[in-house]
Amino acid sequence: MTIPSPIPLLTTAQELLQSGLASSAELLLGYVLSVLPPPTTSDVHAHAQDLLGDCLVESKEFPRALKCYESAVRCFESQENVWRVREKVAGCLVACGDVIGGIDEMERIPKDVVSIKGLRLLAGWYETVFRIEQARDTYLLILQKQPLATEAVLGAIKCGAEPSTMHLPPWVTSYVEGYAQIQGYKYKDAIKTFLELQNTTPLNLHVLHGLSDAYFMSGDGVNAFYVFRQIRKRDPETIRHMDRYASLLASRNKTDVLSKLAVDLVKRYPNHPESWCAMAYYWRSEGDDEKALHFCEKSLAHSPTHPQTHLLKSTLLPPQHALPTLHKTLLLSPTLETYTTLLNIYISQTRYTEALTLVSDLAHRMPSHPPALSLVAKTLFEANQPRKSLSVYQHAFELDPTDEGVCIGYAQVCEALGQVSKAESVLKGCASVGCRVLLAGVLGRAGRVHEGLEVVNGVLVMDPTHPEALSTLDTLHRLVSRPEEDEPPEEDDEDEDERERVEELSNGLEF
Repeated sequence: MTIPSPIPLLTTAQELLQSGLASSAELLLGYVLSVLPPPTTSDVHAHAQDLLGDCLVESKEFPRALKCYESAVRCFESQENVWRVREKVAGCLVACGDVIGGIDEMERIPKDVVSIKGLRLLAGWYETVFRIEQARDTYLLILQKQPLATEAVLGAIKCGAEPSTMHLPPWVTSYVEGYAQIQGYKYKDAIKTFLELQNTTPLNLHVLHGLSDAYFMSGDGVNAFYVFRQIRKRDPETIRHMDRYASLLASRNKTDVLSKLAVDLVKRYPNHPESWCAMAYYWRSEGDDEKALHFCEKSLAHSPTHPQTHLLKSTLLPPQHALPTLHKTLLLSPTLETYTTLLNIYISQTRYTEALTLVSDLAHRMPSHPPALSLVAKTLFEANQPRKSLSVYQHAFELDPTDEGVCIGYAQVCEALGQVSKAESVLKGCASVGCRVLLAGVLGRAGRVHEGLEVVNGVLVMDPTHPEALSTLDTLHRLVSRPEEDEPPEEDDEDEDERERVEELSNGLEF
């Protein structure tokens, strides 16, 4: 039988592959390689192995593809072809679970000849292994090659750079600016930026996603929930940050909606970590922590650095096992929710030294974000530093006198320090139900029970089933019948070394 020339067969195989017929191309290439002489530096053999590797990648047979690409690298005579195939080798190594190996392989290629696609992958791999400076430099290199690469702009900002946006269209520049503000923890500015963009491009889903990110990262779950509902209504097929939406549904006990969301995401996007994270939230809301943990692991199998899954997983583990997961989450995504979860563990274990070290970092990251300062002040109060707590609360209150969490915490510390009139003034300036209920309690404990009853009854007129209001009403009625004050509980002696360390750390929190 006459053996045909391999060159036309390689061309045919490439055409089959480009047409989506990878299996047919693989069969043809297998024949070509079987009739070629043993390889030395044959470009024909190298091209055949390169194409065969592409076919195997299509069928996700990455270990086999890796062997083909490595053979092609050894056989190619052209250095350009060697560098091009090395990118594919790196991709296969990462697909096989060897991220460091993939990075090492990509770093063997001169950066100026790596494709933009390869650089984008490399930047993501650097982030996966927390080599943030190298990720930042890689994103900036992408922008040198393609100034319109918005992904690289956002990636560079995430890694702490301030890339130029002069080549971007005006609305994209504003969009990028909004994300830069989120990255800089300037959440109010980011919300304002995205709201202005929404007014000019009301149907742009990217802007809505930016707005939901700003609200969620700032800790404003109410507005984040509303925006996520709008996104889901406009684009029921979306997957982006639907795990965050799932967390908000779970916190509101909307189990039916959460169940539908989780099943829908898993059905449509089985290879995305958000889908399995949403399913984990559903099972946790059902009280089945074992199943929730199982689905967290499935989510992390698709993306080992997925922040929302790590955060959820930490809540399903015993505190001593949750701490490493939370520290990893803090590196991946230093959100207020992560800080709160970690601080709650430290405080529950009376580990005030670690708690104050953590809030020092929080205060440095978010010095102008009232909810963050409120968390700092709360921790100081728990660590028996009421005067410093009061100072931080006062600063947070000056930044936003309408923030419910700030007002409640500030009033509680004022009352604890005997500044009842100040607590009353702070609470009267906030119209939220929580502040009204606390005001009723403050008035009652100050001996003005009838004024407290008037306030709490006003709340119950609007919501007769409000649990905190009903509890406060019951307390006030008991005060009317028995006005004697309870004896204050005795405090345990604090270890002297711990007290000195706490004092030293809290002194470093200046505002």
